[in-house]
Amino acid sequence: MAFTIPENLHPDLMPLAWLIGTWRGKGKAEYPGMKAINYAQEVSFNHDGQNYLNYFSRTWEIDDDNEIVKPHDSEVGFWR
Repeated sequence: MAFTIPENLHPDLMPLAWLIGTWRGKGKAEYPGMKAINYAQEVSFNHDGQNYLNYFSRTWEIDDDNEIVKPHDSEVGFWR
């Protein structure tokens, strides 16, 4: 997969450069004590020139037609 390395990317992040952008996928969540659900997830990695990536993830419960039923979880953080 080809990608462009941002000009102001911190040198420590070069091995993670391929992650920068937005990624989407679908899956099924099943845990003991929880009703199984189909879900969609979107994860974004960005940077501001510092030596870490900004991370944002959110998930939605979806139906059998892949339509959003309701928001599920979200998470924000940093990767170093």
